[in-house]
Amino acid sequence: MPALIARRLLALAVLAACLSTGPTARAGFVTLAYPGANGTIAYGVDGSTVVGAYFDPTTGLRRGFVYDGTDYHPLDVPGSPLTVPIGVDGARISGSYGDFSVGRYRGFLYDGSTFHVFDVPGASATYAYHLDGGTIVGDYFDPAAGRLRGFVYNGATFTSLDVPGSANTSAYGVDGGNVVGGFADGGTGRYRGFIYDGSTFSPLDYPGSSATVANDVSGRLVVGAFTDPVSGQRRGYVYNGTAFTPLDVPGAISTIAWGVDGRTIVGEYRGPDGRFGGFVYTLAAVPEPASLSLLAAGGLGLLGYVRRRTAGRKA
Repeated sequence: MPALIARRLLALAVLAACLSTGPTARAGFVTLAYPGANGTIAYGVDGSTVVGAYFDPTTGLRRGFVYDGTDYHPLDVPGSPLTVPIGVDGARISGSYGDFSVGRYRGFLYDGSTFHVFDVPGASATYAYHLDGGTIVGDYFDPAAGRLRGFVYNGATFTSLDVPGSANTSAYGVDGGNVVGGFADGGTGRYRGFIYDGSTFSPLDYPGSSATVANDVSGRLVVGAFTDPVSGQRRGYVYNGTAFTPLDVPGAISTIAWGVDGRTIVGEYRGPDGRFGGFVYTLAAVPEPASLSLLAAGGLGLLGYVRRRTAGRKA
Protein backbone atom coordinates (compact mmCIF):
# COMPACT_ATOMS: atom_id res chain seq x y z
CA MET A 1 0.00 0.00 0.00
CA PRO A 2 2.76 2.57 0.82
CA ALA A 3 4.36 1.88 -2.57
CA LEU A 4 1.01 2.45 -4.33
CA ILE A 5 0.48 5.73 -2.49
CA ALA A 6 4.00 6.83 -3.39
CA ARG A 7 3.41 6.08 -7.07
CA ARG A 8 0.14 8.04 -7.01
CA LEU A 9 1.81 11.01 -5.31
CA LEU A 10 4.59 10.92 -7.91
CA ALA A 11 2.04 10.87 -10.73
CA LEU A 12 0.22 13.86 -9.21
CA ALA A 13 3.50 15.73 -8.84
CA VAL A 14 4.37 15.13 -12.49
CA LEU A 15 0.91 16.28 -13.60
CA ALA A 16 1.17 19.44 -11.46
CA ALA A 17 4.56 20.23 -12.94
CA CYS A 18 3.20 19.86 -16.47
CA LEU A 19 0.25 22.12 -15.75
CA SER A 20 2.47 24.86 -14.37
CA THR A 21 5.28 24.79 -16.90
CA GLY A 22 3.56 24.42 -20.28
CA PRO A 23 3.66 21.91 -23.09
CA THR A 24 7.33 21.79 -23.99
CA ALA A 25 10.55 20.56 -22.42
CA ARG A 26 12.41 23.56 -20.99
CA ALA A 27 15.74 21.96 -21.83
CA GLY A 28 14.91 22.58 -25.50
CA PHE A 29 15.80 26.29 -25.31
CA VAL A 30 19.04 27.43 -26.95
CA THR A 31 20.08 30.93 -25.93
CA LEU A 32 21.78 33.44 -28.24
CA ALA A 33 24.22 36.21 -27.34
CA TYR A 34 25.90 38.39 -29.95
CA PRO A 35 29.62 38.68 -29.05
CA GLY A 36 30.43 41.83 -27.10
CA ALA A 37 26.85 43.12 -27.11
CA ASN A 38 24.87 44.49 -24.18
CA GLY A 39 21.88 42.36 -25.15
CA THR A 40 20.50 40.23 -27.98
CA ILE A 41 17.03 39.70 -29.46
CA ALA A 42 16.05 37.04 -32.02
CA TYR A 43 13.13 38.25 -34.15
CA GLY A 44 12.76 35.95 -37.14
CA VAL A 45 13.64 32.45 -38.29
CA ASP A 46 13.64 30.49 -41.54
CA GLY A 47 15.10 27.00 -41.37
CA SER A 48 18.44 27.31 -39.57
CA THR A 49 18.76 31.04 -40.22
CA VAL A 50 17.90 33.48 -37.43
CA VAL A 51 17.77 37.26 -37.77
CA GLY A 52 17.67 39.76 -34.96
CA ALA A 53 19.35 42.68 -33.30
CA TYR A 54 21.92 43.32 -30.62
CA PHE A 55 22.44 46.37 -28.42
CA ASP A 56 25.56 48.27 -29.42
CA PRO A 57 27.66 48.74 -26.25
CA THR A 58 28.77 52.20 -27.45
CA THR A 59 25.51 53.77 -28.62
CA GLY A 60 22.94 51.57 -26.88
CA LEU A 61 21.04 51.34 -30.18
CA ARG A 62 20.00 48.13 -31.90
CA ARG A 63 22.04 46.81 -34.82
CA GLY A 64 21.18 43.85 -37.01
CA PHE A 65 22.63 40.39 -37.37
CA VAL A 66 22.13 37.12 -39.21
CA TYR A 67 22.94 33.90 -37.35
CA ASP A 68 23.50 30.79 -39.47
CA GLY A 69 23.54 28.31 -36.61
CA THR A 70 27.28 28.70 -36.07
CA ASP A 71 28.38 32.28 -36.68
CA TYR A 72 26.93 35.78 -36.31
CA HIS A 73 27.10 38.13 -39.31
CA PRO A 74 26.35 41.87 -38.90
CA LEU A 75 23.57 43.35 -41.03
CA ASP A 76 23.26 47.14 -41.09
CA VAL A 77 21.70 49.53 -43.55
CA PRO A 78 24.67 51.58 -44.81
CA GLY A 79 25.07 54.86 -42.94
CA SER A 80 22.53 54.04 -40.23
CA PRO A 81 23.48 53.36 -36.60
CA LEU A 82 20.12 51.66 -35.98
CA THR A 83 18.99 48.61 -37.99
CA VAL A 84 16.38 46.07 -36.84
CA PRO A 85 15.91 42.98 -39.05
CA ILE A 86 12.63 41.25 -38.16
CA GLY A 87 11.61 38.79 -40.89
CA VAL A 88 13.52 36.29 -43.01
CA ASP A 89 12.43 34.12 -45.93
CA GLY A 90 15.29 32.52 -47.82
CA ALA A 91 17.76 35.24 -48.78
CA ARG A 92 15.19 37.99 -48.21
CA ILE A 93 15.19 39.91 -44.93
CA SER A 94 12.73 42.61 -43.88
CA GLY A 95 12.90 45.18 -41.13
CA SER A 96 13.26 48.84 -40.25
CA TYR A 97 16.06 51.31 -39.70
CA GLY A 98 16.54 54.83 -38.42
CA ASP A 99 17.24 57.30 -41.18
CA PHE A 100 18.74 60.09 -39.10
CA SER A 101 19.18 62.32 -42.17
CA VAL A 102 15.40 62.79 -42.32
CA GLY A 103 14.63 61.94 -38.69
CA ARG A 104 12.29 58.98 -39.18
CA TYR A 105 12.02 55.21 -39.34
CA ARG A 106 11.86 53.56 -42.75
CA GLY A 107 11.24 50.00 -43.93
CA PHE A 108 13.72 47.89 -45.85
CA LEU A 109 13.95 44.68 -47.82
CA TYR A 110 17.39 43.09 -48.11
CA ASP A 111 17.70 40.64 -51.02
CA GLY A 112 21.06 39.16 -50.05
CA SER A 113 23.14 41.92 -51.62
CA THR A 114 21.14 45.16 -51.73
CA PHE A 115 18.93 47.09 -49.30
CA HIS A 116 15.70 48.32 -50.87
CA VAL A 117 14.17 51.13 -48.80
CA PHE A 118 10.44 51.88 -48.73
CA ASP A 119 7.97 54.21 -47.02
CA VAL A 120 4.20 54.05 -46.84
CA PRO A 121 3.06 57.12 -48.82
CA GLY A 122 2.21 60.01 -46.51
CA ALA A 123 3.52 58.25 -43.39
CA SER A 124 5.79 59.98 -40.90
CA ALA A 125 7.30 56.60 -39.93
CA THR A 126 7.22 53.12 -41.48
CA TYR A 127 7.96 49.93 -39.53
CA ALA A 128 8.36 46.65 -41.44
CA TYR A 129 8.10 43.34 -39.63
CA HIS A 130 7.79 39.78 -40.98
CA LEU A 131 7.54 38.66 -44.59
CA ASP A 132 6.42 35.65 -46.60
CA GLY A 133 7.57 35.42 -50.20
CA GLY A 134 6.91 38.80 -51.78
CA THR A 135 4.60 40.02 -49.01
CA ILE A 136 5.77 42.24 -46.13
CA VAL A 137 3.59 43.38 -43.23
CA GLY A 138 4.07 46.19 -40.77
CA ASP A 139 2.61 49.39 -39.44
CA TYR A 140 3.00 53.10 -40.08
CA PHE A 141 2.14 56.33 -38.35
CA ASP A 142 -0.57 58.20 -40.21
CA PRO A 143 -0.17 61.89 -39.27
CA ALA A 144 -3.58 62.74 -40.70
CA ALA A 145 -5.31 60.16 -38.52
CA GLY A 146 -2.89 60.59 -35.62
CA ARG A 147 -2.48 56.85 -35.10
CA LEU A 148 -0.70 53.66 -36.11
CA ARG A 149 -2.20 51.69 -38.99
CA GLY A 150 -1.23 48.27 -40.28
CA PHE A 151 -0.17 47.55 -43.83
CA VAL A 152 0.43 44.73 -46.30
CA TYR A 153 3.02 45.46 -49.01
CA ASN A 154 3.39 43.28 -52.10
CA GLY A 155 6.45 45.06 -53.47
CA ALA A 156 4.40 47.50 -55.51
CA THR A 157 1.27 48.42 -53.57
CA PHE A 158 0.54 49.19 -49.92
CA THR A 159 -2.81 48.08 -48.51
CA SER A 160 -3.78 49.54 -45.15
CA LEU A 161 -5.17 47.28 -42.43
CA ASP A 162 -7.44 48.66 -39.71
CA VAL A 163 -9.35 46.42 -37.33
CA PRO A 164 -12.89 47.88 -37.23
CA GLY A 165 -13.39 50.01 -34.13
CA SER A 166 -9.70 50.03 -33.21
CA ALA A 167 -7.66 52.98 -31.96
CA ASN A 168 -4.61 51.62 -33.78
CA THR A 169 -3.62 48.47 -35.68
CA SER A 170 -0.26 46.76 -36.23
CA ALA A 171 0.40 43.82 -38.59
CA TYR A 172 3.34 41.75 -37.33
CA GLY A 173 3.33 38.34 -39.04
CA VAL A 174 2.23 36.79 -42.33
CA ASP A 175 2.01 33.28 -43.75
CA GLY A 176 0.15 32.70 -47.00
CA GLY A 177 -3.18 34.47 -46.77
CA ASN A 178 -3.08 34.90 -42.98
CA VAL A 179 -1.87 38.04 -41.20
CA VAL A 180 -1.51 38.34 -37.42
CA GLY A 181 -0.93 41.36 -35.23
CA GLY A 182 -2.41 43.47 -32.50
CA PHE A 183 -4.81 46.36 -32.04
CA ALA A 184 -5.96 48.73 -29.35
CA ASP A 185 -9.66 48.11 -28.86
CA GLY A 186 -11.40 51.46 -29.21
CA GLY A 187 -14.25 50.29 -26.99
CA THR A 188 -12.37 48.79 -24.06
CA GLY A 189 -8.93 50.35 -24.48
CA ARG A 190 -7.20 47.00 -24.07
CA TYR A 191 -4.66 45.54 -26.48
CA ARG A 192 -5.81 42.45 -28.37
CA GLY A 193 -4.32 40.11 -30.92
CA PHE A 194 -5.93 39.29 -34.25
CA ILE A 195 -5.84 36.88 -37.17
CA TYR A 196 -6.85 38.28 -40.57
CA ASP A 197 -7.62 35.80 -43.37
CA GLY A 198 -7.92 38.36 -46.13
CA SER A 199 -11.54 39.19 -45.46
CA THR A 200 -12.29 38.82 -41.75
CA PHE A 201 -10.53 39.99 -38.57
CA SER A 202 -10.81 37.44 -35.76
CA PRO A 203 -9.76 38.65 -32.28
CA LEU A 204 -7.14 36.55 -30.51
CA ASP A 205 -7.23 36.80 -26.72
CA TYR A 206 -5.23 34.71 -24.28
CA PRO A 207 -7.90 33.07 -22.07
CA GLY A 208 -8.79 35.26 -19.11
CA SER A 209 -6.34 38.02 -20.07
CA SER A 210 -7.02 41.71 -20.51
CA ALA A 211 -4.79 41.96 -23.61
CA THR A 212 -2.83 39.86 -26.11
CA VAL A 213 -0.44 40.40 -29.02
CA ALA A 214 0.22 38.00 -31.93
CA ASN A 215 3.74 38.41 -33.37
CA ASP A 216 4.04 35.74 -36.06
CA VAL A 217 2.28 32.83 -37.75
CA SER A 218 3.37 29.60 -39.44
CA GLY A 219 0.64 27.26 -40.61
CA ARG A 220 -1.79 26.95 -37.72
CA LEU A 221 0.74 28.04 -35.10
CA VAL A 222 0.69 31.61 -33.79
CA VAL A 223 3.26 32.94 -31.31
CA GLY A 224 3.22 36.11 -29.25
CA ALA A 225 3.21 37.39 -25.70
CA PHE A 226 1.00 38.40 -22.80
CA THR A 227 1.72 40.04 -19.45
CA ASP A 228 1.48 38.27 -16.12
CA PRO A 229 -0.83 40.50 -14.03
CA VAL A 230 0.89 39.41 -10.82
CA SER A 231 4.50 40.17 -11.80
CA GLY A 232 3.71 42.63 -14.57
CA GLN A 233 6.23 40.83 -16.79
CA ARG A 234 5.73 39.55 -20.31
CA ARG A 235 5.40 35.84 -21.06
CA GLY A 236 5.43 34.09 -24.40
CA TYR A 237 2.75 31.79 -25.73
CA VAL A 238 2.01 29.32 -28.52
CA TYR A 239 -1.47 29.10 -30.03
CA ASN A 240 -2.31 26.09 -32.19
CA GLY A 241 -5.62 27.25 -33.62
CA THR A 242 -7.61 25.92 -30.68
CA ALA A 243 -5.74 26.49 -27.42
CA PHE A 244 -2.99 28.59 -25.87
CA THR A 245 -0.08 27.55 -23.71
CA PRO A 246 2.61 29.74 -22.10
CA LEU A 247 6.22 29.62 -23.26
CA ASP A 248 8.88 30.72 -20.76
CA VAL A 249 12.67 30.55 -20.88
CA PRO A 250 13.77 28.79 -17.65
CA GLY A 251 14.83 31.26 -14.97
CA ALA A 252 13.91 34.31 -17.04
CA ILE A 253 12.04 37.31 -15.67
CA SER A 254 10.21 37.78 -18.98
CA THR A 255 9.88 36.03 -22.34
CA ILE A 256 8.53 37.17 -25.72
CA ALA A 257 8.05 34.85 -28.70
CA TRP A 258 8.73 36.94 -31.80
CA GLY A 259 8.97 34.51 -34.72
CA VAL A 260 8.01 31.00 -35.80
CA ASP A 261 8.84 28.75 -38.74
CA GLY A 262 7.32 25.28 -38.61
CA ARG A 263 8.34 23.87 -35.22
CA THR A 264 11.03 26.47 -34.51
CA ILE A 265 10.29 29.51 -32.33
CA VAL A 266 12.61 32.45 -31.67
CA GLY A 267 12.36 35.39 -29.33
CA GLU A 268 13.84 37.27 -26.42
CA TYR A 269 14.08 36.84 -22.68
CA ARG A 270 15.27 39.03 -19.83
CA GLY A 271 17.43 37.44 -17.18
CA PRO A 272 17.57 38.22 -13.46
CA ASP A 273 20.38 40.71 -14.19
CA GLY A 274 18.06 42.67 -16.50
CA ARG A 275 20.03 41.72 -19.60
CA PHE A 276 18.22 40.69 -22.79
CA GLY A 277 19.11 37.46 -24.57
CA GLY A 278 17.78 35.73 -27.65
CA PHE A 279 16.49 32.17 -27.79
CA VAL A 280 15.69 29.42 -30.25
CA TYR A 281 13.19 26.77 -29.22
CA THR A 282 12.22 23.72 -31.26
CA LEU A 283 8.94 21.98 -30.52
CA ALA A 284 9.18 18.21 -30.39
CA ALA A 285 6.09 18.15 -32.61
CA VAL A 286 3.47 20.63 -33.75
CA PRO A 287 1.16 20.73 -30.69
CA GLU A 288 -2.19 19.05 -31.13
CA PRO A 289 -5.32 20.72 -29.71
CA ALA A 290 -6.00 17.96 -27.17
CA SER A 291 -2.53 18.09 -25.62
CA LEU A 292 -2.47 21.88 -25.45
CA SER A 293 -5.93 22.16 -23.93
CA LEU A 294 -4.91 20.32 -20.76
CA LEU A 295 -1.66 22.19 -20.37
CA ALA A 296 -3.15 25.60 -21.08
CA ALA A 297 -5.48 25.13 -18.11
CA GLY A 298 -2.48 25.45 -15.80
CA GLY A 299 -1.81 28.97 -17.05
CA LEU A 300 -5.19 30.42 -16.08
CA GLY A 301 -4.88 33.17 -13.52
CA LEU A 302 -1.46 34.35 -14.75
CA LEU A 303 -2.75 36.25 -17.74
CA GLY A 304 -2.88 39.57 -19.58
CA TYR A 305 -0.76 41.52 -21.96
CA VAL A 306 -0.03 45.23 -22.04
CA ARG A 307 1.60 46.24 -25.31
CA ARG A 308 3.99 49.15 -24.77
CA ARG A 309 4.56 50.91 -28.08
CA THR A 310 7.03 53.62 -27.13
CA ALA A 311 9.76 55.41 -29.01
CA GLY A 312 12.28 53.75 -26.73
CA ARG A 313 10.99 50.29 -27.59
CA LYS A 314 11.16 51.09 -31.30
CA ALA A 315 14.78 52.07 -30.83
